Amino acid sequence: MENKEIKKKLRILHMPGGVALYQPYLLTRGLRLMGHKADYLAYYVPETAAWLMQGTPDFNLNLRAKNYNFFDILLNAIKIIGFFIWSLFNYDVFHFHSGLTFTPQRGFLKKYFLYFDVKILKLLRKKVVFQWWGCQIRLKQIDEKYKYSCCHTCTLQRQSFGEGKENCNDEFKIKVVALTKKLGDLNLTSGDLLVMFPHMKLLNNAVNTDLWKPLPFEEIPEKFRLPKTDNLKIYHAYGNAEIRAGDAKGSSFVKKAVEELQKEGYKIELMIFDKVPNLDLRYYQMQADICVDQLRAGCYGSNAVECMAVGKPVIVYMRNDVLKILPPDLPIVNANPDNIKEVLRGLIEHKELREKIGKQSREFAVKKHDFRAVAKKLEEYYYSI
Repeated sequence: MENKEIKKKLRILHMPGGVALYQPYLLTRGLRLMGHKADYLAYYVPETAAWLMQGTPDFNLNLRAKNYNFFDILLNAIKIIGFFIWSLFNYDVFHFHSGLTFTPQRGFLKKYFLYFDVKILKLLRKKVVFQWWGCQIRLKQIDEKYKYSCCHTCTLQRQSFGEGKENCNDEFKIKVVALTKKLGDLNLTSGDLLVMFPHMKLLNNAVNTDLWKPLPFEEIPEKFRLPKTDNLKIYHAYGNAEIRAGDAKGSSFVKKAVEELQKEGYKIELMIFDKVPNLDLRYYQMQADICVDQLRAGCYGSNAVECMAVGKPVIVYMRNDVLKILPPDLPIVNANPDNIKEVLRGLIEHKELREKIGKQSREFAVKKHDFRAVAKKLEEYYYSI
């Protein structure tokens, strides 16, 4: 009888969410299905992003994040330090999202004690994983070299380490990446960031394909059913519009292309939803004929994954250097601001092509992005460190 190595079940803490609030939730649920103790800690759930959640964090410190006084700061510190000490006895792997850890990255703490808590974890021989989700480490000096870029039109350029509305600081981001490369046992990311920082490992965005799946119109809850028309529906992701800066997703090009095609006589309509709870948004994605994710960043994100999971053809601007590191069977329809109108026209005119790509999209999402498959890959990474 073949002897199989029995690997120890792990105790894993994911925190604190950052820009990808529901990803830690999905990853911890997948890890639990494999028998691991996996929990998700949030600092707090901001009102501007609460609609993104797909489940409740296991721990929510409810930290005061705005208009705080001395007593709020003291209470925040007590909560963080208390949970940090407790976690040392309860977890072996600490998985930090968006570069955020137990140490608040503000003021003198950011300047003199950056990742001080991680250094303590390493002294105690804990495993440390960093996972990056976008502009926390996207370097403007590199991104702007490409013809199509998020940074070209960004007017807010938030520093994603707790400093609020200040200019992007490439120097600080480079420092952070170097420090986390040194301290972390593993750094994970995807897309254009993986090209920018090739020492990191790829981990796909996760989706629950039991919830995001093709449904016939009659099975969609009645309150989410859109009026039936002869128009083809083109869905474009535009969540959190009030805090997005510039034209980061290339939405202006999508709107212009749709308007021009409508003037040419094509029976189409553009669907844009903002602040719709993520679990509800899937019902609108299911009713689309074509989905457009983004036309600037150079890779597909969570919205594209969701649309693929419900069996839709998805248009995304994919950079050539990013495509080289992705599977050859990726069913994304590539387009950019210059040719989005013609790419849309091709899908509008060919129903059989839309259906073929939609079927391939569903298959790809189940194989590569289902939260159980992504958690399985994450488990392999954990055991390798």
